[in-house]
Amino acid sequence: MGLNAGPFSFPSQIFSAGSDVSKKFAYCLPDRYRNLNKGGTILFGEYNITGANFSYTPLVPPYGPVGDLYYFVDMQGISVGDHYMEVKAHMKSESMEVGGTIFDSGTAVTHLMKNLHEKLVSEIRRQTMNLSPFAMNGSASDVCYRVPMNTTELPKLPLVTMHFQSGVDLELGPESLLYPTGYDAQGIVLCLAFISSQSGIPFNIIGNYQQQNYWVEYNLQSSRLGLVKASC
Repeated sequence: MGLNAGPFSFPSQIFSAGSDVSKKFAYCLPDRYRNLNKGGTILFGEYNITGANFSYTPLVPPYGPVGDLYYFVDMQGISVGDHYMEVKAHMKSESMEVGGTIFDSGTAVTHLMKNLHEKLVSEIRRQTMNLSPFAMNGSASDVCYRVPMNTTELPKLPLVTMHFQSGVDLELGPESLLYPTGYDAQGIVLCLAFISSQSGIPFNIIGNYQQQNYWVEYNLQSSRLGLVKASC
């Protein structure tokens, strides 16, 4: 189901079909490591999510020639534990200080601009020197670990927090930082769910692994994106 901002996406079609339909939708994606066979939830129009007290960040003007297909937000920084990294310091041009980050339900792992990705990986490595990394051939990720089969325990990584305009934070625990890329007789290989943006992609993309166990609301009427922690 296409949920992007383009004219042929599912939200665009149902919102244009009836003027009385509230132009917003929300979804909640479960932790796929522990709930592999559990589906998520998606709501359109008027709804009431019990106990959901959303924090909102503005949707900002799109960047680039295909920007009007996506939902852009102003990601101002990323923290690894107590170490803060300013996002705009790692962008390629000043024109991308605002509007250089996309929220996308259709992308699996998060893509970060090369400089920002390198800084994030370096800091995670620095703060996890007590863990034994695993070299995974063919993985696009720079950090991988192996855990025993059928375990629900994940490597203890530092809390990673994405900071957005208006003081909205997206906190990422191990289940949103690592994704399974393979397995062998000794266990499952989990790799960091962040990769470097391909050459020519001039923005960051926040993928659905980083949106797990959050209600994510796209309020197109008020031009804002809402986040609240949940057990999806």
